[in-house]
Amino acid sequence: MTASAFIVTLPTESGHTERNNCNTIVCWANTGSEAITLAGANFAGDSNWANATATAIVATDFSGYRFRVKIDGSTPDTPYLDVSVNGDATNKTPDLLAGLMVTALNATGKVANAAYNSSTNVLSVAGAADGIGNKTFAIEFYPPGSETAVTSMFSSLVMGGSAGSALTATLPADAYTPPVVFATCRKTT
Repeated sequence: MTASAFIVTLPTESGHTERNNCNTIVCWANTGSEAITLAGANFAGDSNWANATATAIVATDFSGYRFRVKIDGSTPDTPYLDVSVNGDATNKTPDLLAGLMVTALNATGKVANAAYNSSTNVLSVAGAADGIGNKTFAIEFYPPGSETAVTSMFSSLVMGGSAGSALTATLPADAYTPPVVFATCRKTT
């Protein structure tokens, strides 16, 4: 058996959900029932934890993530192009999101040569023939439900050269596990 992290949460009882100023713990256990038992043991055998819910924290994918490419225009307030695609149950890997992005970019009428190389993970936001290689751009990944981008998920951007250059970004490999917030908790002393 392999242990993993669990979030153990008390159910709502009589309008409250806290025991000893705590309603949720994060622990490492082999099973959900073991995590619940551990939660009760942590509070001197408090039997209320027996009714808790244990949720395994497992590696996730890009379902629910928003992937955005923004190519700057003449001023930051007037982008040349701003395109987003969303991960879902079918399109949940960097390769699949890149495929959606290529289709979306090429459908704008401003880019015709967007492409993705899955063996190198390089997304060509615009090809040399698009004539916008002198522009700058941003790649952003937004976690599910967030309006703040996590920009650490790509390794390089190539931009701002000559108009006849390509705009490229290296995306994470399909095996990459994106950061996700599973729960928010209040820590008590």
